Amino acid sequence: MDLSVVHRQIEEACNDMQVPATRLAGEQVLLSFKQASGNLEACKYILVDSKMCMILSLANYAREQLLHAISVVTKRSLDDYYDEEKQAILAQVQELVSSTGYSQQIGIGLANALTDEFSTTKSSNVGVTWNFHKKSKDFFEASANILLPFFEIVLRVLHQQLQLYTVKENGTETNSHRPDPRNDTLLAIAVALAEKILTWDFSNLNDTVLAGTFILEGSDTILPEDELFLTAKTRAFPPQWRNILLNSDVLQMFFTLLKAVQESEMLMHRTRQCLIQLSGLRVEIFENEAQIKEYMSIIIRGIMTFINDLSVDLPERSASHEYGPRLLGVTQMIRRFLCTIPLDILCSNSEIYSFLQEVAQLTAICLRETSTDKDGLGYLVEESTWSMEAFDELLAIWVKLVQDVQNYINPNPYSTHEIDITRAQMSSFNPEGIMGFLAEASYHITATYIDTRIEIAKFAIFEEDDYGEYKDWDTYGDQLMSIAILGRVVGQKTLERLQGLLHERFSRLKTFFNTGVAVDGSSIVSYNYLSSLHEATHWLILISGFMLTDSGESETLLVPDALMQLSIPQSNLGKNRDQVVMLPKIIIEILELFSLDSSTVEASHCSPRVAETLFWFLERWAKTYLLIDESYYSSMSQNLVAAFGKPTSQGEGIRILELIIELTKRNFVLWNADVDPLLQIVRMLNSFAKESALRNGLLQSEKFISLITFFTDNLNTLPEVIHNILIQTITIITSGESNPDLRLNYFKIIAQAIEKRLINALQRPDFDQKYQQADVMTDVMNALEMFDGLALASSISNNAMVFSFCAKYFESFVRILQYYQNCPEVVILVLRFFKSFVGHIEFSQLATEQNQLAYKTIGEIFKVYSEANLGKNLSKLIEEGNEEPYSDISILLSLLSELIATDFRGFFESDSAQDTSGNLNVPNIVFYGINQLVPLINQEMLKIPRLCSGYIRLVSNIIESYPHRLINLSAELLNSLMASLDTPIYDVARQGYQAITPLALFAHNEERKKDILAVQHLYPFLDKFLQIVFKCLLFKDFEANLIDPAAESLVALICARRNSYNSLVSSIIAQQAPDTRNHLQEAFYNLSISVTETLPESVLRPRDVSGFREVLFRFLMDVRGFLRIK
Repeated sequence: MDLSVVHRQIEEACNDMQVPATRLAGEQVLLSFKQASGNLEACKYILVDSKMCMILSLANYAREQLLHAISVVTKRSLDDYYDEEKQAILAQVQELVSSTGYSQQIGIGLANALTDEFSTTKSSNVGVTWNFHKKSKDFFEASANILLPFFEIVLRVLHQQLQLYTVKENGTETNSHRPDPRNDTLLAIAVALAEKILTWDFSNLNDTVLAGTFILEGSDTILPEDELFLTAKTRAFPPQWRNILLNSDVLQMFFTLLKAVQESEMLMHRTRQCLIQLSGLRVEIFENEAQIKEYMSIIIRGIMTFINDLSVDLPERSASHEYGPRLLGVTQMIRRFLCTIPLDILCSNSEIYSFLQEVAQLTAICLRETSTDKDGLGYLVEESTWSMEAFDELLAIWVKLVQDVQNYINPNPYSTHEIDITRAQMSSFNPEGIMGFLAEASYHITATYIDTRIEIAKFAIFEEDDYGEYKDWDTYGDQLMSIAILGRVVGQKTLERLQGLLHERFSRLKTFFNTGVAVDGSSIVSYNYLSSLHEATHWLILISGFMLTDSGESETLLVPDALMQLSIPQSNLGKNRDQVVMLPKIIIEILELFSLDSSTVEASHCSPRVAETLFWFLERWAKTYLLIDESYYSSMSQNLVAAFGKPTSQGEGIRILELIIELTKRNFVLWNADVDPLLQIVRMLNSFAKESALRNGLLQSEKFISLITFFTDNLNTLPEVIHNILIQTITIITSGESNPDLRLNYFKIIAQAIEKRLINALQRPDFDQKYQQADVMTDVMNALEMFDGLALASSISNNAMVFSFCAKYFESFVRILQYYQNCPEVVILVLRFFKSFVGHIEFSQLATEQNQLAYKTIGEIFKVYSEANLGKNLSKLIEEGNEEPYSDISILLSLLSELIATDFRGFFESDSAQDTSGNLNVPNIVFYGINQLVPLINQEMLKIPRLCSGYIRLVSNIIESYPHRLINLSAELLNSLMASLDTPIYDVARQGYQAITPLALFAHNEERKKDILAVQHLYPFLDKFLQIVFKCLLFKDFEANLIDPAAESLVALICARRNSYNSLVSSIIAQQAPDTRNHLQEAFYNLSISVTETLPESVLRPRDVSGFREVLFRFLMDVRGFLRIK
């Protein structure tokens, strides 16, 4: 082999690889070279002699692969080494690092590769047991073995390399001779090693995981930000690391290193990660007070230096693409430091207050930058995103500090923040003093946040008109709630500021609406002016909503205690001087101002976005304040009672509720072409329906009947998308009417409106010819949407009325399904109605004839659907990009599951099973439906999680509810149902276990009754499930949260198929190495004797298997470690 010729050919091939036209030819040359004999010598020759960048870059890759191979062999042979040979691993690295030049790179590179290989997350698949991986990691991280000495080695290398970047004070070295860190390979791999070591997950300091659990490489799972932070924060180091981690020179070196590598983004990022870890050392590592004080001083001064550096050259910062990551990195260091060290210990440092002041200033700077960094067109520049993310980090700090101090002052046993009251009492910690400082900082941050949102509002004209699916109260919910927590610390000032700013916007809008002239006297109001005014109003209302109320879906949301305590002392001043009262009143006045006649000129200046936000505020605020119940509070503000209370307390709550009714009607007319505000109004009414006080208040109002007739009379003019939820909402509200006659009257009004829409379509003389016309289809679909809403609103109080009304049109629904069998959107609406109907109607309250009619109609629905789709390739009918493919199949699966549930809401399956009258019952329809559906479902469709989950849920319900009927199923159908239970999807796997348990329990109990023939056909399936469960438990990745359902399945399977279990155990033991068989035999013996001879006849309860579950967990912790291979 002529090496020079090969060299030339490889370089030519590399050039060809970069040109699309010749890429294939270049690939062929390289693949041929890969198979050639003697290519190793050629590779060495090419790497040494080549000047081509593409080839030279492969040198690092080759080095890393060789070092990786060495590390794998080293780990794989660990059990073959004597202790002296194991220590030689460290000695060889030390020897390489003590050399000069390239040897140092090899030494640090080898340490990098070994650290990866012995870690939890990056170890290679080398065919050894989990126990071996775990034992190797434990050896590697033991204090005197490898990991700690590696850290000492890398610190020496970092210190050595740092000297190259330090400018001498005597001037003998200048910046012109300063090397470029981007070209420093040794520094790069040393920093990478330091980062790996500082983020090492020590085995003995973390919660025990299920033995044999490997972290999946390349996993795309992303933890929520808070969980990710907490996971990192709880990382701890053994005491043996104390001396080196708390060494002031080590800590200071990393701060210096970060400043020295400014030119390299990669080095800066990794060094920042090291500092973030070092900034959050937990108090357990400190031996005494002196150590922790010295540590805090170093961290505070280091971070202060970075904060000061960020303040330099303010106008030029946006030009630096590294500014954003630098800013975020500093805030993460601050958060790690302040949120890890307990507050009472933090306050023992004399520098903490000046440090917190700097952090408060940085918080305000981050906020202001989000409103000042704009490009020429007015859009936020990329740096603003960094600034907002940094602000969120800092905001979390302030919230935690405030809540910690509040817990010190008034300990809360339910708080999630761990604080040591005893330690704080023994120290000189003064929580009231720090609270005064935090109050000032909280108001400064809250006021700056409000000002920033108003400033950003000036650029609203440059934003897109469509604000998207996600609303600001959802997108910024966590941020707004945190601002509310800070704002309530100084509630009076915050509420006054919000009220003042809202009153100012209200005055500007009112002046313009009344005179057509802006506040500044200009008669020409630009679109930009009005847009920014609307946007500012939107954000002020949003902040007010979070400030006044807590988030939550519970039935009773109380007034925040801070605001109640603020309002109570103001009772003697009257409600008109109480900010907790006045702030919502000014917002309601703004809503009145915006609720204009759609025919007026001023209406064109109203904003649907602001209208939506106003009704969002009412939805959130009314649940807490309107018709407030004094019995929920130990102390109550009389101002709140007078302003918003019930009539029995002389409150004005009903007056406000009636005003909301009137404003609702006005806004429905004003925004009848805008879906978002209308949907929000209906959501508000829906929330009122769920609150008994608000629902009763609506029903007691004389104006409510006019609201119902307004809705029903104007359905034709409202967007179709709100018909379902509107009908559902008003039906739920009216069903709460205590007067039966009035309740019936309300229902008739609603039913007539729905009926009119359906009859208009179906009773057209030309329906058979025109049913596919757009206007006819729209009427049909709208009617179906309203029927669905009515079904969803079914309850005990209206059950008979809803059934009787819907049953009148059962035949019509079947007819619609036949007509529109090739129109998926109509088919789905018909099926969705029946799913909602079955899920909400109480069949136990109906007459036998009514139940029979329902069952018969459901059977016809399945028959019509099956006949229309049998033989079609449904997978080819699905449009590309459909987010919910096979929705019709999913709905039908859910319908059958809901139908099974009705069998246990008032009837009992045993009653149905003994029905000899020939009447239809739930099992008949369920098995008929599953027979119609299964031929339409293929394995490709079951790869879709939503569809698969619905299918397994149905199978699980069938097996649990009707196991004795499985004998009547065809072999093909039974095989299909059983095969579906073997799936790796987590949610589906849980349902699979829950299905296997009753099946095995049924077989076990039938055998006890000597009725073997009834279950003999199930034996092959049970044996297969037994193998699957054991395979998952012993050899596969297994979610620890599945241990409970898996234990129930396993104990039932063992009882049902004890002989098969014994054979399977013998087979598993026989397949293992001789040195582990005795261990396995003993483990299986202990597991087997924990299984009882008999199980309950009906269902397994957690207490029935609690003892076995504990034994099983110990068994898995014992044996999975040497059965699982990686």
